[in-house]
Amino acid sequence: MSFGKLYGYPENSRTIALLIVAKENNLDIELVVENPSLGLSKEYLERFPKKKIPGFLGSDGFCLTETNAIAIYFASQNEKTTLLGKTKQEYASILQWMSFANTDLIRSIALWFFPLVGRMPYSKKVVDENQEEANRLCKYINCFLKSRTFFVGERLTLADLVMAAHLTPGFLTVFGAEWRRGFPNLVRWYLTVVNQPIWTAALPVPVMIEEPVKYVPKEPENETVPAKSDSELEESSAKELNHTSNSSLPRSFVLDEWKRQFSNNDLKTAMQWFWQHLDTEAYSLWRLDYKYNDELGLIFQSSNLCGGFFQRLDASRKSIFGSLVVYGQNRDNIISGVFLIKGKDFKPVFDVAPDWESYDFVSLDPAKEEDRRHIESVWGRNDPIEINGRIYVAADGKIFK
Repeated sequence: MSFGKLYGYPENSRTIALLIVAKENNLDIELVVENPSLGLSKEYLERFPKKKIPGFLGSDGFCLTETNAIAIYFASQNEKTTLLGKTKQEYASILQWMSFANTDLIRSIALWFFPLVGRMPYSKKVVDENQEEANRLCKYINCFLKSRTFFVGERLTLADLVMAAHLTPGFLTVFGAEWRRGFPNLVRWYLTVVNQPIWTAALPVPVMIEEPVKYVPKEPENETVPAKSDSELEESSAKELNHTSNSSLPRSFVLDEWKRQFSNNDLKTAMQWFWQHLDTEAYSLWRLDYKYNDELGLIFQSSNLCGGFFQRLDASRKSIFGSLVVYGQNRDNIISGVFLIKGKDFKPVFDVAPDWESYDFVSLDPAKEEDRRHIESVWGRNDPIEINGRIYVAADGKIFK
């Protein structure tokens, strides 16, 4: 019997711990994808007018918000749970760490990497201040864990799950290899938690970055450029051919305008604009198919994999638009997508993501009706797909724009 619906998305740190606890207690939870940065649905706003995620709607109509409240509610469904501690003091200590994670810690980490990946306007002052604050808090955690395996008591509790969930975005963006060497106790504890069966049964083990993401300033679009001699033009043309994702390509088709068209119109209207304006000399279209579909598990895990890939593609955001769709059902699903890129060579655009080689790339020809239908289908994220003679229904999809 369904326990209820959890509204959020798998990459969200405040959703991660809830999925883990629900899985541990065998709660039949339906994850309904809601992402504030992409716009919340009318249904969600009617039930949760605070416009925050996550939110929980029980099968009995019970509504609950706030990560910590939902986590405790999920954990308490099992009367024998050890996630809430053995004593009142342990329970209070667990609440203390959960509160710390959900306020000071996640705020400093988010304000450190959000400006770097374009999720908020870049401000060096904001980045520097929050990097310093996050490092200060992580030093405190590192010191606290020096002689401890877990945060409270001798067993894993909700404090560990919530803390690990809120630190995960850092390990995916700014906690590079050099940073990790300065926080050995924190890293040792984190790896212990994310490799526990309670975590891996619900979510894949996060892949830590080697190099932290860096801010890449946008190039001015209307900058006055001195006229070049014929020899200089030939030289610059040769360079552009070698790296055709360069932003100086012909501007008869403006990628940012296409992204606005896609966001502000229904698919049919947007695609009419797209085919009318597409510059096939300056842009190319590619089909992506995940190579290791036989290793995929639950739908939300596959969706989480797509989200992680998108995060690591962020350095190429100004040169790319596309979608990855998860087709199928739990333990029988595949990942496929379609991307539009500046230039003809996909490698310089995609190799900013360390896991780009996990995908097969096939060029699509917009002059072919079959390819055009496939592009529209994947970007619509609703139609089924046929792979090796089997029909898979779209289960979840993400747009990179």
